[in-house]
Amino acid sequence: MKHQQASSDTDYLRECISAIGLQLEPSQESDLLSHLGAVLKHNSRTNLTAITEPRDAIRLHIVDSLCVVPYIKNYQNRLMDIGSGAGYPGMAIAIACPWLDVTMLESNNKKHRFLTQEIQRLDLSRAVALNLRAEEACDIAGGMEIVTARAVAALVALVELSAPLLVEGGELYAMKGRTQSAEIDEAMRAAPQCGMSFQSRHAYTLPLGSECREIWIFKKVGPPSIPLPRRSGRAQTRPLGR
Repeated sequence: MKHQQASSDTDYLRECISAIGLQLEPSQESDLLSHLGAVLKHNSRTNLTAITEPRDAIRLHIVDSLCVVPYIKNYQNRLMDIGSGAGYPGMAIAIACPWLDVTMLESNNKKHRFLTQEIQRLDLSRAVALNLRAEEACDIAGGMEIVTARAVAALVALVELSAPLLVEGGELYAMKGRTQSAEIDEAMRAAPQCGMSFQSRHAYTLPLGSECREIWIFKKVGPPSIPLPRRSGRAQTRPLGR
C-alpha cells in the first residue's frame, strides 16, 4: 500500500510539474517528495505548515515553489531565499536546480535547524541554511545573482530587503498571491530609492487548481540613494513607499 501511495504521489507531482513546463530526474522527484514527507512528519512540533493533506501540499508547496524555475533556469551562480520556512521555495529550488548555490535565510531557530538537517539528509552540497534575517545577511551574502521570496512580506519590503543582497544586474523574484494596487504603488515608489527597477509581472494559476499566483521581477540597477539595510524590521513596519 505504501509503495502504491508513493507511486501515486510521484505521478501526481510529475503531472503538475509537466503542466508548468518542467521535467525533472526521478531522483529529484524522489527528493522533493522525501522533503515534503519530512515537513509533514515534523509539522506537529515545529509548526512548518498549515497544509497537511499530501496532495494539497504537493501542489501548494512543491509545485507552487517550482513555478519560478522556468524564469531562473539560465542563471548559473548564487541564489538567496528570504524567509525559507519549511523550505519553500529554497529547498525545492536547490533540488530542481543543482547547478545553483542556494542560501536559505530563516530567522526562526527551529525551522533553521530543520532546514539544516534536511540539507544534510538529502546531501544538497551546494545549499546552506543561515539563521539570520535578511538585514543581517548583507555582509555574508557577498552579492547574489538572484533573491527569491515566497509569501513572506509586502512587495515594498521585499524590494528593500533584496537590494543590498544583490549584485548590480541581479534580480528579485517575489512570489505572491494576487497583489493589491496599494501594495504595488508602494513598491514602485520605493524601488528607485533602493537602486531597483521593476522589470515584469507574471500572473498564472496553479496546475490542477484555480489558485492565482504572481511573480514580480525587480532588477538592481545601481546603488541605493539611502543607506541600506535599515534596522531589522523597519522594511515591514515603516515601508519606504508610504
